[in-house]
Amino acid sequence: VNQIDYLEINPWLVSAEELFGENIRHPSVRVITMDARKWIRKSPPVYDAIIVNTPDPSSAQINRYYTLEFFLQVNRALKPGGIFSISLSSTVNYMSNEAKKINGVVYQTLKEVFNQVEVIPGERNYYIASQEGISIEISNLIAIAGIENEYVNPYYIDDDMLQQSNRQILAEIADKSYAINTDLKPQAYFLQIRYWLNIYGHKGWIIAVLI
Repeated sequence: VNQIDYLEINPWLVSAEELFGENIRHPSVRVITMDARKWIRKSPPVYDAIIVNTPDPSSAQINRYYTLEFFLQVNRALKPGGIFSISLSSTVNYMSNEAKKINGVVYQTLKEVFNQVEVIPGERNYYIASQEGISIEISNLIAIAGIENEYVNPYYIDDDMLQQSNRQILAEIADKSYAINTDLKPQAYFLQIRYWLNIYGHKGWIIAVLI
């Protein structure tokens, strides 16, 4: 890895990471204190991989990283064969109707932009997308490449079980009838609100949504 651009909109969080962590001070890491959407919108196609690490789209601000407009900007910033990754809360053990809809909306929105979209179930549902072929045979590919690490190997990750979980999730969400998530029609945001209301109940809640 020659360079990693780390974008964080909150300068106080960057300061905390510099104080308590070491990775951010690595010479390969370039810290950019800016809204990622503003940066990506102006970026030429220079990135081999773009990884978004945000919470679920539970607010209008966070939802901006799950929309068609942002995915199009990401696609333009990737090199040919580049990979994009974003994630949602895990549904490995159980997928409620609301969670199914949220995952379905994000999946179909990704499919509007990228030719290949897969989901890697784990602590979260990690979506990986690219214009070229991608594989979720993670342990096998790591072994072939000869990359030594502690956790990404056949002893911790079973590719067969991973593929089985992948097929189960895709069978639930690969429905073209799901709406597309956009800046002006934040479907994932609305569904996330309904999801939390379903979990915690709606009595006494007042929600005002401004678009």
